[in-house]
Amino acid sequence: AAAGAPPTPARKRRRRAAPEPEPEPEPAPPVGPRGAYACVREPGAVEAALDHLLAADPRLGPLVDAHGYAAPKHAPCCFTALARTIVFQQLNGKAAATIFGRFCDAVGADDAAPYPPGAGAGACTDTWAPADVRVLSPERVLATPEPELRACGLSARKAEYVQSLAGAFAGDDATLSDARLRSMDDAELAAELTALRGLGPWSVHMFMIFTLGRADVLPTGDLGVRKGMMRHYGLKALPSPSQMVELAAPWAPYRSVASHFMWRRCESQED
Repeated sequence: AAAGAPPTPARKRRRRAAPEPEPEPEPAPPVGPRGAYACVREPGAVEAALDHLLAADPRLGPLVDAHGYAAPKHAPCCFTALARTIVFQQLNGKAAATIFGRFCDAVGADDAAPYPPGAGAGACTDTWAPADVRVLSPERVLATPEPELRACGLSARKAEYVQSLAGAFAGDDATLSDARLRSMDDAELAAELTALRGLGPWSVHMFMIFTLGRADVLPTGDLGVRKGMMRHYGLKALPSPSQMVELAAPWAPYRSVASHFMWRRCESQED
């Protein structure tokens, strides 16, 4: 540099950007694979499930002996079960039941009828819903003014959700029906229902387990199942969804039944 000229600043070396971390692979979905599903109401399904689980995870033995397992009873219609799920969200049981009763009165719900013949795969007739279950008509729900639904105790959002759900089931151009839902495989069913407003993964998993009797659903968002698995496997913290899927792999294709025992394990006072 010429005399008296300011010194040339040192050239800064550019730091090479650190490579982005590889994304964590998506865990296998917590439901049965595409193209397959099983119903725990089918003849011999419960026995097959318990035999498989005891062979795959002998630590389940004391829970099986203490609590047993019975397949969930049939619900009279899928629309009613899903609408009830929306109404019950984020409410305690007694308050939710009161609001749902008012809702049924407002929309003219019918008394439960015998399970409809030809309702699709998995529609067995040996177990039935309780006699006090009422059946909702999607057309009547859709025709009920929103202020009347709000007067039952529904929030504006829940009223919107149940009418949106009714629109999917109502009329000749309905996109959903009992027969269609009952014939879908687990993965297709989960994707179809979680796309509806007001139904998240937990609600859909509960519907699949308790309304349709699907055998291979692991409700990774359920706190009771998470706590049960933490105790069952001696973990120091609640497992993440991906950990749950990995740990429960030996239970497949009966993860719904195993989840029943995780709920019982959560309730147990024993460590």
